[in-house]
This record gives sequence, structure tokens and C-alpha cells, in this order.
Amino acid sequence: MSENWQNLKNHIEAYIQNEIKAYLLFIEISASELSSSEKRDQILEAIKQRTKEERLQKYFNDLQRLVEESGDSPYNESAQKIPDEALVVRGGRNRPADIRRGMGTHPCGVTGISVECALGLSVKELAINIPHSQVGVTTVGEVRKTEGDVIRTSGRSPHHATLSGLIPEKISNLLTPTYPNPAREQ
Repeated sequence: MSENWQNLKNHIEAYIQNEIKAYLLFIEISASELSSSEKRDQILEAIKQRTKEERLQKYFNDLQRLVEESGDSPYNESAQKIPDEALVVRGGRNRPADIRRGMGTHPCGVTGISVECALGLSVKELAINIPHSQVGVTTVGEVRKTEGDVIRTSGRSPHHATLSGLIPEKISNLLTPTYPNPAREQ
């Protein structure tokens, strides 16, 4: 990893932490106005968790965009951007909890969930390597409209990609309702 990348990463991580601390302090002060301490604590914890995820994801997206623009990306597996019209297919029920369990960091450094993605292939063709009985379907363009992205990454198939930059609830909204996996139908 180059020195420029590491310096940029350290700078943004420090900025993220300071922003989160300031926002959480604001939330705590606002929540202190609620009457029931038990209810206040529950609401405060839910807000903190959601806020952390959203803000961290926003800063991660900003960091990823800056790194890509700098040309100093440690995970530049493919310089070719996936077209907006490409289908994105993911197996499973794709509920927020399912998405959260499936999130991880690809060996190339991209954090998100595994998907199958290609332009010009059908859902059935993309779902061939998906063992689940249900699949969720969207397009790269829809992912980008919600400030996420789909990045080509290595995997079990040549169509493997990683959907990144979104919190589990937003990913679930894109990939539900699910449909029977057409590659598993008899």
C-alpha cells in the first residue's frame, strides 16, 4: 500500500471518528428531553447504531471515490466500470439481517456483499452459481441511484462482483421482493 493511500486513509478515519463523536453527543442531548429513561435509552441506542452505519458508509463511499480518482487504489482489479444497465442478482431472502451477516471485505479491499452481475445475461444465467432457492434482482443503475456501487471482484464465477457503499436496509430494499431462483426450477 502506498504512502499516499495510507495518509489519506488515516486522515479520513480520524475525520470520521470526530464527526461521529460530535453527532452522538448531539443525539444524547436531544434524547435527554424524552420522559421515560428506559424508552430514551432504547431510542438512543437504535439511533446511534443506525447513525454510525449510515455515516460510516457515507465516509467509506467518499474515501473509495477519492482513492479511485487518485489512481492509487489498492484494489483496482478492473478499470472497466460496470454499466448501469447490468443486472445484479443475489441469492437468499435478502432481509436486512441476512445482508448484515453476508457483509465482508473482499481480499482486494472492497467491503460489501457478493453478487452476480453482468450486462446482457438473464437472471437465470446469472443465478446458475447461486445455491439459494430465492434470488433478489436489481440493476447497477438502481444501486448507484442510492449512492452505492457494484465493483467487479474475483469469485466463484466470472460474473462475481461486490455491491458496496450501502447499509443493509438499503441493500435489502433493492433486492426484495425475492423470486424463485430460475436456475433451480425443474
